Amino acid sequence: METKTLKGICPEIDEILKDTSYCIIYQEQVMQIVHKVFGMTMGQADMFRRAIGKKDPVLMQKMISELQQKETNLKPEDVQHIVETIAACSGYLFNKCLVGTEKIMSVGNTRIMNIADMYNCKNNLQWAKEHNKLALRKRYKTKGYGTSYSLDGNGKLVPNRIKDIVYSGTERCLTLYTNIGDITCTYNHKFPTPKGEMLAGNIKVGDELYYMGFPKRKDYGFKQGSYTNIPQKGQKGFQEKPDGASRLFDEFVLNNKENNNPCEKCSKVRKRMEGHHKDGDRANNTKENLEWLCVGCHKKEHYKNGRTIMGRADKSAETITVTNILPAGYKEVYSVEMEAPYHTFTLQNRLITSNSHSAAYAYTAYQTLFLKTFYPSEFYCALLNSDIDAEKTSEYIFEAKCQGIPIYPPDAYLSDKKWKKDKEGGLRYGLEKIKNVGKAEFIYPQISANMTNEQKLITFMDANPTVNKQVVISMGKALCFGNCPTWVEMYVDWFKKAYSRKQECLERIEKFQDNPKKVSEWTEKMNSIESSPSYFEDNVGACVDAQTEVLGFSFLNKITAEYDTYLADNYNDINIGELSQVRYIKTRAGKPMLSFTLTDRNNFQHKYVMFRNIPSELSDGMVVNVKEEPPNPYKKNSGFNSSIAKEVSRAKKV
Repeated sequence: METKTLKGICPEIDEILKDTSYCIIYQEQVMQIVHKVFGMTMGQADMFRRAIGKKDPVLMQKMISELQQKETNLKPEDVQHIVETIAACSGYLFNKCLVGTEKIMSVGNTRIMNIADMYNCKNNLQWAKEHNKLALRKRYKTKGYGTSYSLDGNGKLVPNRIKDIVYSGTERCLTLYTNIGDITCTYNHKFPTPKGEMLAGNIKVGDELYYMGFPKRKDYGFKQGSYTNIPQKGQKGFQEKPDGASRLFDEFVLNNKENNNPCEKCSKVRKRMEGHHKDGDRANNTKENLEWLCVGCHKKEHYKNGRTIMGRADKSAETITVTNILPAGYKEVYSVEMEAPYHTFTLQNRLITSNSHSAAYAYTAYQTLFLKTFYPSEFYCALLNSDIDAEKTSEYIFEAKCQGIPIYPPDAYLSDKKWKKDKEGGLRYGLEKIKNVGKAEFIYPQISANMTNEQKLITFMDANPTVNKQVVISMGKALCFGNCPTWVEMYVDWFKKAYSRKQECLERIEKFQDNPKKVSEWTEKMNSIESSPSYFEDNVGACVDAQTEVLGFSFLNKITAEYDTYLADNYNDINIGELSQVRYIKTRAGKPMLSFTLTDRNNFQHKYVMFRNIPSELSDGMVVNVKEEPPNPYKKNSGFNSSIAKEVSRAKKV
């Protein structure tokens, strides 16, 4: 599949996009293109970036028109291609993040500023002059924004540098409230949670977020604020402070100063000597945890892994519960970019949030598009194996079919635990995706091509006599043994009750083969056991309902070939399918409204709503024609054809 890129249009674009395979994945690339190719100043280029970032269609069209009117040496069709590419990339380049009033926790002792002020300090000279931040501006430009805490893959908090802060325009926001503080961000902003990364718009009250907890003080047997259980004046260990644990540290320092003890690291005696806590916990003043160091060695101990706050580095993150969620209106927001590999940072209120700078998402989108284009079967196989619901599974199956990828239903002998790709490029449904099957283990017996569905089931049950009854029944409903869900359930019931008794009889007959009397008795008992239920094919409707119960959708369809023929003769461009989720409700204004889901002939689901001329007799399971365009008032409606299907007019597709 050949895709048209911006490669070769002009040397300037080749130079800008060569490192990203001639695909625009950074905001800065958009600015460079409009600057170097269309002659805009960098200030105009930044205004162009902001206009696209706000996703305002009117403003975007205005800026695009200005771009098309610029005089260049390019062909008109090349200019149009560049403009269309820039307009398209606006959908994925400009991700939103936090409001500017949020403060980032600093590892060092630098002055804490909110995100907007940090951005303005570095990027706005006039603002820095007005707020007396020229020295800090110089520091930001030479040494960067500093370091915050990120959550690594093991749930530990580690120092991570702030790479950049990007202004992202205005976006609709919400506020998440917790017991330790709140955070205001966009609806598509991500949070690391015990359940994995979650969008802010999907978080509910009661969900947990990660935060940085303070080290807990240990109890060393001292009674805080009292002198009754600690050394008294004149006794060993006495200190003037009410905190008994701290008195031990002061006693340690005093003894070392009086004895003029050298540094335990460099063995030197300097003018300034200090006590050091090895584990970073200032409440732990045991002799084993204290170390006498000079000021230089003491500083090195705290700077070993970057500048860190005492007791914070390499500490496990804790969780806090969301207590309330409220909309916050439209606000100016900023994206914070962190150095790899951990794209999270900690706010001043100790809440941990994800970085959402555009480059990370754009690069991922670029990789995904590459895989989807050149390795479609592998891409959809991985996508279907991800943790998705039945509705998404149905949608991805439909997309895969549109790409020409064959999709096969689950089979007890051909499927693996997960979705798999066959030699011809088709995809086979995985057994663990079936309801009630999950992680069950099976033995896959050998079968022949000419086996009937009955023989396949018997062979499977012979090989797996200990498999849970519900597992086999669910596999039967998923049509893993052919179109016979009802018969599978009947057979499993018989197998669990009678088959084991029959096997016992056979074993006894073999054991007593030299005793004709015993053989006759056990043969009679075996013949008295009821035979297995007779096999029969279920109708299509029963198979569809059974498969939908355990998969969430069906590979079969109730709509027959005769119905397709009828449509071809009587209707044009009308969606036909089975109704589900039919709901008659009222809007906020008190007006009636109908919503429903239509499963079409390709088993793809469409959602519809109706506000006028709502029919009252629609229900789940009904097969209907949906006419999306309003009917002609001068043409008499065809009405309902009860023998085939009913017609739904003026339905609006969601």
